[in-house]
Amino acid sequence: MVLTLALILLQAQAAAPTFHRDVAPILWQRCAACHRPGEVGPFALLRYADVRKRSEQILERVEAGAMPPWAPTGESLPFQDDRRLSPAEKDVLRRWVAAGAPEGALEDRREVPQFPEGWQLGTPDLVLEMPEAFVVPEDGPNLFRNFVVPARQKQGRWVRAVELRSDNSRAVHHAEVLLDKTHSARRCDARDAGVGFAGETAGGASKPEGFFLGWTPGKVARGHLAGTAWRLPPAADLLLQLHLVPTGKPEPVRVKVGLWFAPEVPSSSPSWRAWAPR
Repeated sequence: MVLTLALILLQAQAAAPTFHRDVAPILWQRCAACHRPGEVGPFALLRYADVRKRSEQILERVEAGAMPPWAPTGESLPFQDDRRLSPAEKDVLRRWVAAGAPEGALEDRREVPQFPEGWQLGTPDLVLEMPEAFVVPEDGPNLFRNFVVPARQKQGRWVRAVELRSDNSRAVHHAEVLLDKTHSARRCDARDAGVGFAGETAGGASKPEGFFLGWTPGKVARGHLAGTAWRLPPAADLLLQLHLVPTGKPEPVRVKVGLWFAPEVPSSSPSWRAWAPR
């Protein structure tokens, strides 16, 4: 009888998911972009020791729909870089935690993924930066703050890719990049005594035609669609609109914008109308 129970237990353990074979690939694909050293996640989820001690917390957050974060709901079309776990992946996590979060056989170990350091798209053609850091106060409401970033280009350029990097992602909820050809945002900035200016208004700044230049911590950077680009006029400014969140301590924030230029005039132009329901 004892031998039979031991055999059943061994069979159950063999059938249970293991970290190396089953769980690591899920976490590396869905979570590691944020949960790795130097990124916005408060802890890394790359190695077994880190994941094991948080296994129940991870499952709880996944079951609640809080992680991985994903705002769209009820959509009928697939999104690129959707990090939500599939029902099958959630089931793997449930069974793994229920089995005691086993590590698995060493021969099933995989190489921990390597992520690019610095700019994800390589060295930009032009790097622009907020003139000075803005300090998010330790408490209070969320802030919407605008920062003028002069491009200082003597000639117009076509931009094929944009990437943002913050020196402190803890306090940045999301960001948007606008184009100001009128310099009206400079006048708004001059009227505000602090670094940048408050509010969700942008003066005469607007989205480059056909493009939405948004960023959140952990976002995978990608270039624009092949053959498309937006024009950066001479002497134009970029306007960074940041949604900032107090964390319980003062948080200096300074954001860089990397631009990659197209070698020639784009062959096509995206349009919001192309996505409108028919």
